Amino acid sequence: MRDRIGAAIVIAALFNTSAVAEEQIQWKQVANIPKGANLAPGVTWEVLGIAPGDSYETVRPRLGALLAEDITAKPTLDKATAAMMGQDLSGPLEEVKMSIMLPVPGGQGIKATYVERIELKRQLKGTGQKTIDDTLTLRFSTPASGHQVISITRGIFYYEHTDQVRISEMIKSITQKFAATPRIDKSEKSTMLKFIANNGKPFTPVNVLEECYGSMGMDLNGIEGINPTGNCDVVLEVAFTHGISDDHASHISFQLFDYARGKENITADRGFIDAYVNDVRSRTAGQAPKL
Repeated sequence: MRDRIGAAIVIAALFNTSAVAEEQIQWKQVANIPKGANLAPGVTWEVLGIAPGDSYETVRPRLGALLAEDITAKPTLDKATAAMMGQDLSGPLEEVKMSIMLPVPGGQGIKATYVERIELKRQLKGTGQKTIDDTLTLRFSTPASGHQVISITRGIFYYEHTDQVRISEMIKSITQKFAATPRIDKSEKSTMLKFIANNGKPFTPVNVLEECYGSMGMDLNGIEGINPTGNCDVVLEVAFTHGISDDHASHISFQLFDYARGKENITADRGFIDAYVNDVRSRTAGQAPKL
């Protein structure tokens, strides 16, 4: 199995949406895990109205509405001029595609391409002259498993002291929103909340080997490393960087990872790709030359 899959996934690279279109496979959905499958019944963990299990098609309009809240004027400079001036060349809403090269007989590969990540950057109005920066990154599985959100990362940056929110109030609202009691770790410079769901129930690791660390890789080439203990189905980490006091936040980060969904989806994705290559190989035969 390892050799067959390894042969299928030869090249995996990121490129932007302006890349030249090439021959693409026809995606077919083979898995569809419902939203909230790894949480308690009736519970949804979401960020800005987006939850693991949402599809690309349902998320895209939501991102357009969020982008409309950006108060900054859109850049008018061409990229060459912007680069000379040291400006950020990326737009406020960027789609990043993944391209997987599938080698087939005859030497001409077929690309399997899909939107693997979306990044949203907004500047919101604050109380002073400086804006509040709000960033959002979504990662998706392939269309074979429904093109579903499998992880969500959000960062909020407060540059004016008067914009900094109280951490104690945020903890109350977050605990109520996610209907769970987090583990809270506080240090001199930060406060971290961690929520863990295992089989739909709250989970507290008993030792450091089951800490359910955030940012475990979720990709086609590392399925075995996703939630290896099986106890970290869904993990939410909220971190506050202390600001003008240890009860004020100058920066807030949200990291929501649906590892159970990611592992099942990515397993289905890899199975689809592997089966696709094997099917092409079984149907392909060149014409023998004259002897």
